[in-house]
Amino acid sequence: MSLGQSPLAKSAPLTIPLKRKLLIILVSAGVLFCIWVGWRLIVLKMTPALQVGPETTVFTGPLRANGTIDFEAALNARCSVGITADTNAVVLLERAFGPAEIPSDLRSRYYRYLGIPELPLEGDYFVSEAAFAAEHTDQDAPRGAKLNELYDEMSAATERPWTRAEFPRVGDWIDRNQQALILIEQGSLRSRFYSPLVTSYQLTQAALPLGQKLRSTVRLLVSRAMLRIADGDSAAAAADLMTCHRLAALLSQSSSLIDYLTSVALNRLAILGDQVLLAQPLTANQIAKYEADLSQLPPFRSAAETIDQCERIFILDSIQAIWKGRRVVHDSEALDGLVRVGRFDVNVVLRRCNSLYDDFATAMKQDDLRDRMAALKSVVEIAKRRTKDSISTARIVSRLVWESRRSYSESIADLLLGALSPAMVQLQTAADRALVYRDLLQVGLALAKYRDTHGDYPNRLESLVPQFLKRLPIDRYIDQPLHYLKIQGEGYVLYSVGEDQLDDGGQPIKADRGDLSFRVDHQPRLK
Repeated sequence: MSLGQSPLAKSAPLTIPLKRKLLIILVSAGVLFCIWVGWRLIVLKMTPALQVGPETTVFTGPLRANGTIDFEAALNARCSVGITADTNAVVLLERAFGPAEIPSDLRSRYYRYLGIPELPLEGDYFVSEAAFAAEHTDQDAPRGAKLNELYDEMSAATERPWTRAEFPRVGDWIDRNQQALILIEQGSLRSRFYSPLVTSYQLTQAALPLGQKLRSTVRLLVSRAMLRIADGDSAAAAADLMTCHRLAALLSQSSSLIDYLTSVALNRLAILGDQVLLAQPLTANQIAKYEADLSQLPPFRSAAETIDQCERIFILDSIQAIWKGRRVVHDSEALDGLVRVGRFDVNVVLRRCNSLYDDFATAMKQDDLRDRMAALKSVVEIAKRRTKDSISTARIVSRLVWESRRSYSESIADLLLGALSPAMVQLQTAADRALVYRDLLQVGLALAKYRDTHGDYPNRLESLVPQFLKRLPIDRYIDQPLHYLKIQGEGYVLYSVGEDQLDDGGQPIKADRGDLSFRVDHQPRLK
C-alpha cells in the first residue's frame, strides 16, 4: 500500500456487495410479506360452508335454495305453536287497527301467517292520538301550539278524573273509537298473542304494527277510566284498567324486544290508573273481583325467555345476512371494515354469539334480583372488554396478518355483540321494575281491603298479615320490607328504593334515580 492511499479506500470495494446483499434481503422479505398478506386475504375471502345445527343456527330448517336458514319462517313457526285464529288476540286487534302499519309489500304474507284474509285498507279502524290531533287541529292557527294544547289535555286525562266539559276533545276521541274498542276488549280476553314477523330484508327490520297502536289504546282506556271515575262508575273504570293489564301481559308474548319493553310501559300506565281507582270508595266485592281478575291475567313473559327464544334469533339472522354480503344496519365502522376486508367463518361467529346469549339467559334466570343483575352486568362487561380489544387497530391488523381465521371471526362476533349487550341490562331493568310494581299493586289492594273493613289504613304494613295478605312482599332491591308512609286523612305512599338502593322518600324515578312508588291520594283531584 502506497503512502498516499487511505486504508478506507482499500476496503471500500468490499462494502458494495454487502449493501447489495442487504437490499436483496430486504426486497425479498418485502415480497414474501406481500405474498403472505395476499395469501391471507385470499384465504379470508374464501367462504366457509354454513354448518346448520343447534350450536350455530339453533334452527335446522327450513332451508333456502342457497343453504341458509329462513329465520323468518322458523321463528314464526316456533311462536305460533298451538295458536289458532280463534285463540289469538292479534286477530281481533288487527281487525280493530287495520293494515296501515304493515308495509304494503308484506301484508299478504303477514295475514297468511296470521291465518285470516287480508284486511281492507279503509275501515272503521282505531284512531290514534296523532291521527285524531291532525284531524282536529285548526289549520289556520299555529299548528304546533294547537297540537301541544291537545296533547296536554290527552296527557292530563290519563292522570286524574276529568269531565267532558273540561276536555271535550278527549271525550270526542274516546267516542270516535267506540267500535274499535269493542274488538280490542274482546281480543284482550284471549289467552295467546302471536303477531307474525315479516320482512323484506332481515328480522331486525321486521314490521311491528301493534306496539305503538297498543300504547295509544292503553292511554285511551286509562283516559276513559278516569272519565268513568268522575262519573261515579268505578266498576266500569276497573274494567277499562283490567283491559290495559291484559293487553300489557299479552304484548309481552311478542317475539320482539321492543314490544316487550312496550308491554312493561303499558303495565306501568295501567298501574298509574290503579292508584286513582284505589282512592275511590270501592266495595269489598269490587276489590276482590279486581284482585281475582289480576290473578287470571295471561302470564307475563320473562325477559330471559324473550332473549333466549326470540332476540337470539334476530342476531343469528343478522350474522347470516352479513355473511351473505348484505349490509346489516348498525353503527360500528370497525365492523364494516372487518367485513369488507375478508370473509369470516360464519360458524365461529354463530357459536360465539350463542355462547354469549347462553350466558345472558343463565344470568337473567337467577331468582334473586340483585344476583340476577350482578350476573348480567358481569356478562355485559365481558362483552365490552372483547369489543374494546377487537376495535384496536393493532389488534385488527394482527388478526388479519398473523392470526387464524377463527380469531378474525371472533372479532366480528365481539364487535356485533358488544354493541347489543347494553340492551340486555335495559331489558332486565324494565322487567325487574314490572315485578316490583306488581308487588306494590298487590299490597295496595290489601290496603284497600283493610280500609274497607276498618275505615282507615293501618299504621304498619304488618297489620295486613294474615287476614288481607298471606305474607308481605319484600323490596327486591334490598331484601328488606317495602317502605310505607301513611298520610293521615289523605292516603299513603308505598314504595321500593329502586336500582340505586337509596331511600328518596317515595319520590318517583327521574333520570334513572328515585324510588318506585305507589301513591294513593284521597284528596279531590278533579279540577
